[in-house]
Amino acid sequence: MRKKGWTERDRFGDVKQPPFVRPKFDALDPEQKQAIVSDFNPNTFFGARNLAILCMFLETGMRREELAHLQEKRVDLAAGYVEPYSEKTDEWRVIPLSPETVAVYHNYLKWRAKLLVKPIRHRAAPTDYNHRRNEARTLKATTFFWSWKGEALSPDAVGLMVRRLRNRLQTSGTEIALHPHLLRHNFLTEKALDGENPSMVRHWAGHRSYEMADYYFGIAESKLAAIKPKQSTLAGLSILPT
Repeated sequence: MRKKGWTERDRFGDVKQPPFVRPKFDALDPEQKQAIVSDFNPNTFFGARNLAILCMFLETGMRREELAHLQEKRVDLAAGYVEPYSEKTDEWRVIPLSPETVAVYHNYLKWRAKLLVKPIRHRAAPTDYNHRRNEARTLKATTFFWSWKGEALSPDAVGLMVRRLRNRLQTSGTEIALHPHLLRHNFLTEKALDGENPSMVRHWAGHRSYEMADYYFGIAESKLAAIKPKQSTLAGLSILPT
């Protein structure tokens, strides 16, 4: 307001910015994750695609925008990794995939291929509700995930899918405050609990600095008993007599 000349000084100059307190949360337990993946029918295009999206969130901790814009050519299932692009750091990063997730993606690609050969039914005319005509389905997307029309998914469409899943889970009695970023939080927290290298966690997350990675390792400190070292410092030594 002062810059605009509306006031003689900055009226909020003496007001301190409240400290930012990061939210606390627990990692999803196995029952919650099972409820999430069991919601989808993997034998349909939409079920296979949405299951693959949720597994992508759980397995890689991608941001919603990164997942929606993930390019087909940046998914290498044979080698077992994906390569999302982060606008925040202006770089590509490599995230490994487990065999279980690769199998889910192969199932999605199978149903995606079946969808592509099916024609799209349109109204014969914009106001004609009784007659339909078939048109060949054309692929317009270069992304890994696309809509039933063959178009790229938007980040908002991905978010809507997750919100609908949350509502269905709540209806069935499973209370999870589900949103895409919660799945990212869960991925990074679990990696910290697994004792992963902080440098690798930062890389997989696409963080600019170690500050955010340290935050997730700080969460894990309250559960130190769950953190297992990758290898004992005594590994390979002969210590006690046999």
